[in-house]
Amino acid sequence: VRSVAFHSSEPWLLSGSEDGMVKIFDLSSTVGSTKTLMKINTMARAQKRILVKKQSTRNGKAINPDPTCTYRGHRGMITQVSINSTRRLCLSSSVDGSVMVWRMPDAEYDAYHSSTSMFDQRQCVLQGHTDAVWSVCSNDSAASSSQGSRSLAFSASADATIGVWNVEAYEEPLLHQVTLRNGVVPTSVCLNQTNTDQLLAGDVSGAVSLIDVETGTVISTMASGAASDSVSADGQGDARVMSVVSHPTLPLAISGHADKCVRSFDVRQGKCTKTIAAHHGVVTSVSVDASGVFIATASHDQRIRTWDISTSKIIQSIDSHMTHRKKGDEAVHCVAFHPLLPILSSAGADGIVRIYL
Repeated sequence: VRSVAFHSSEPWLLSGSEDGMVKIFDLSSTVGSTKTLMKINTMARAQKRILVKKQSTRNGKAINPDPTCTYRGHRGMITQVSINSTRRLCLSSSVDGSVMVWRMPDAEYDAYHSSTSMFDQRQCVLQGHTDAVWSVCSNDSAASSSQGSRSLAFSASADATIGVWNVEAYEEPLLHQVTLRNGVVPTSVCLNQTNTDQLLAGDVSGAVSLIDVETGTVISTMASGAASDSVSADGQGDARVMSVVSHPTLPLAISGHADKCVRSFDVRQGKCTKTIAAHHGVVTSVSVDASGVFIATASHDQRIRTWDISTSKIIQSIDSHMTHRKKGDEAVHCVAFHPLLPILSSAGADGIVRIYL
């Protein structure tokens, strides 16, 4: 499983896998009520601990919920999934070079009805890239004067372009194709939460670029400051960005890199302000909790760690026996905080999705 994402208001978890399928899981029977979760959240923050492995059981047996909905359509591995909770849409990117936009199921949806078709749930296919699409995100509930009420999607591709899409324009959805400096390949994109007219993009050199969504121009490029931030002949950088996220309230971009480090970038100053030697393997994913106090990192060293943003100290480390088994050189592919609740999810090379409270 390559990627997971939470719905902000429904108890749903979205996952994307190497089998080319996107699944939605209903977590209401697994994680409990919202009141219980908020009580756990209050207690955990008082102790500066936010993750306790929960083994949900019923009659002594673990609860493993079946997927509520399964989307099929990609012809290759899913690289990332994203949810637009406001418009009830989910997006998936794939090595087949496409981004698919799916409608979230309604209350009457029956996955087992004979008339149910995956094509009934697919809103559109965003085609325009000529190589694998590594990352996708949407503007979700962003309030922006330039974006208006449009539902936008953003994609980073191995063809060295970033796509800006209007998912409601079926005939010509592609608004811009952005090229980074020197044609460097982007690897991860996310919306700048403190200014939703801007997009953050990490690339194979380890740098993070700031892009104007309306014009499709690169505003600035923030170098990683890594000892080796060059790009080799095969197009890969030793410090390449594996994942980039935006802090919810501060002008910060936080990224995980192939050189085992996590870096913080000041978007206003346009520079890297902090580097943390975070793991013993490639840092595959980073996520910021809703309060902006903690970040979670995942790595192929089979560990998931949470950090205090202000002090850069480890708050908790979840070791290999509680995360994901290795498959070759890969282990934990993705980690994601819930947008509102104290829940963390991870996806791994062992084909398992885990939930932590």
